[in-house]
Amino acid sequence: MRNALFKGVVVGSIALLASLSLVPSEVINPPTERRLESIVELNDDNWSKEVSNSNIPVVVNFYLADGSSGPCTLMKPIYLELSKVYSGKNIKFAKFSIDASAQNFELVPAFGFYSGGKCVGSIYGVVSYGELEFVMQEVFHLRKY
Repeated sequence: MRNALFKGVVVGSIALLASLSLVPSEVINPPTERRLESIVELNDDNWSKEVSNSNIPVVVNFYLADGSSGPCTLMKPIYLELSKVYSGKNIKFAKFSIDASAQNFELVPAFGFYSGGKCVGSIYGVVSYGELEFVMQEVFHLRKY
């Protein structure tokens, strides 16, 4: 019951954000052909290859994968949509699961922006699609596509 109530709150919150034009309508009703392969799953073993040694900018979503974080759940479709919009534009999108029991990581979701293997910016918490995109464009010095 509690899990169903939580999912209802999350879905309702995303719908509210869409009605306020804080997220694109595609986030609420994504086309069925969308695939998740565009977001690289990071871990300790592939961090160097995918982030530190990447020759293109990387956006990393740090999140709690166990479903215990409402904010992480809210940001998942927004991050997915941003990765789709910028697909093929020389920006890598990745995600790194934080183990809530092993880490003292209170500011989730967190988004780190990496260039040349170094963190050049970050943003924390629930933000709109536009805010996340704006920060990404600013730290990577991008023009809007």
